[in-house]
Amino acid sequence: MALYIFPDTFVKIVTITFTALIISEILNVYTEVKKTHFLLFILIQLHKLHPVMVLSFIGTIAVYFASIMLFREYINVQAITKDFFVKICIIVSVSWLPLHIIKFLAKELDPTDYQKVMRTI
Repeated sequence: MALYIFPDTFVKIVTITFTALIISEILNVYTEVKKTHFLLFILIQLHKLHPVMVLSFIGTIAVYFASIMLFREYINVQAITKDFFVKICIIVSVSWLPLHIIKFLAKELDPTDYQKVMRTI
């Protein structure tokens, strides 16, 4: 898919993989720490972020941009545009979203005993 979205991928491969990795890891932390569905988290529970979690995400983004500035010979800075981030988000969603949809469906279709009891209360 990345080869289709980015026609000159070999020039941008480090930039693509590094950016997709950072975004994927941020999404994984969001979903695993909160133990909730990601879309539900964004829509309803955005105001319940722990301050340490917010600082860690700000730190992650700061390290990402510092890495881009320090490793200009490896990361193609000219390739990073708004269109680039849209394409990266498509790639990340294709790789990240199916797993979390399956996890959500598994939890809904086969809940634990604790979840079954708590639903009746």
